Amino acid sequence: MYRLTTLSLVCRQWHELIVNTPMLWRCIDFSLKERAECMLRRAKSAPITVKLTSNKRPPVPRDELDSALSVLKEVDIGMVQAMHLQGDGKTLDQASRLFKQGSAPLLESLRISRSRSDIYPYPFILGRDTFSSPMPSLRELSIYRCGVVWSNLHPTAFSQLEELNLEKLSITAKTFQNLNNLRTLNITNVFLRDSLDSASPPTAGVFLPRLEKFKLVSPFSQSVSIFDFVTFPCATQITVESEYKLEHRDLMMTFLRRCGLRLDTKDTHRPSISTLAIEAWPRTSYEYTVVLTGWAHAGIDFTSTFQESSISSKFTVSLTSATDDLPVLLDELADKIRLPDLRHLRVNDRGLLSRAHWTTMLAGLSSVDTLSVQAEDPLSFLSALSPNAGETTSPSSSSESLPEGGGLGDVLLPRLRTVALSPLEDGAQSATEALLALHGRILCNPFDVLKLQGHSACAEIARQMFGDLVRVES
Repeated sequence: MYRLTTLSLVCRQWHELIVNTPMLWRCIDFSLKERAECMLRRAKSAPITVKLTSNKRPPVPRDELDSALSVLKEVDIGMVQAMHLQGDGKTLDQASRLFKQGSAPLLESLRISRSRSDIYPYPFILGRDTFSSPMPSLRELSIYRCGVVWSNLHPTAFSQLEELNLEKLSITAKTFQNLNNLRTLNITNVFLRDSLDSASPPTAGVFLPRLEKFKLVSPFSQSVSIFDFVTFPCATQITVESEYKLEHRDLMMTFLRRCGLRLDTKDTHRPSISTLAIEAWPRTSYEYTVVLTGWAHAGIDFTSTFQESSISSKFTVSLTSATDDLPVLLDELADKIRLPDLRHLRVNDRGLLSRAHWTTMLAGLSSVDTLSVQAEDPLSFLSALSPNAGETTSPSSSSESLPEGGGLGDVLLPRLRTVALSPLEDGAQSATEALLALHGRILCNPFDVLKLQGHSACAEIARQMFGDLVRVES
């Protein structure tokens, strides 16, 4: 408003043009009464955007804010095109009373966010009238830290919704009904209470035919049960970050198959998928986590601890597990993971796996040409790459020390061309040992580039050790 007011002072012609153009005044801030009244008057019958932020700096005194909110009584909900509300429970309660007027035919965007600093000790629940009327134009809905009476949801309130963002509230199966046009769904820290809602049990099933992007972030293991009744067959990006337990494995696999994602070595996964990231939070501290991650041409991320089913060749594989489970997990997965198209592999090795484990895991990655290793002590991983780790070998003797079943063509990662190591401390004994672990591999099956970014001393050692066999960069 201040810019418009300044421009209107340039000359009388500009003043008349600006003041008499309703579209310039349609974005109205209702945190100050005089300004809200002025903008509402000048907007006339143009569709308006209602904005309210009670957390301004400096903060608006409570009595002034209440006075400004009284102007909302003059607003016709039928002329509201967007509504963005942010404040404490009392503020949101007053602002959301607009919906008591009934249908909001022009409303396209609705964002309601309860302040994180709200000192009110009890959960705030939006009025029962908030979604009880049709909203035929609603495209975007975001609700943060506010309860919703889903049982009072109008059947067509979300019929045109394309983006839904929910954070810190309870949801039911009814929340997702009639979302046939939904394309983006983000759920953070939600609590699924269908078990308490007999009117809409999870077994009823929810089908989201056009959903493309889905993200679930929640510390509650119970939230994973959302996969028991939601299906979105056209999703191109799926991200799940949640408490994960082994008993959830079958549920997650069933969900993926319901979505048309068949995990096997045949060409049966849907080519439309571009990103699939399912991250399982371990049951113990992150410092006891081992992660093996890689990227494929299709850019698909797959992060989980599934112990069954092969994984399609175009998947990126990421394995996350607590220390006690990991060796058993890798043994069960070893003969199931085959990624013949994988080109870029990133490994985060925390020293919890032996050379034998890495040898088993890498056996199926025949097309990897770029390797990035992030490890404080990468010896166990790097030694798996070398036919005879830690010893100087010659090309003539290298075939005798290859992994079982190997001629030269069976060496792990036979097409490897670029290796990046990080971090390695300059002059550290572990750095020298790491380079020695690659020595036998470079002699028998050399790659082109070794990157030691930011480690000049290590790079000099590597140049002396490998000579012209490999180009060392730092």
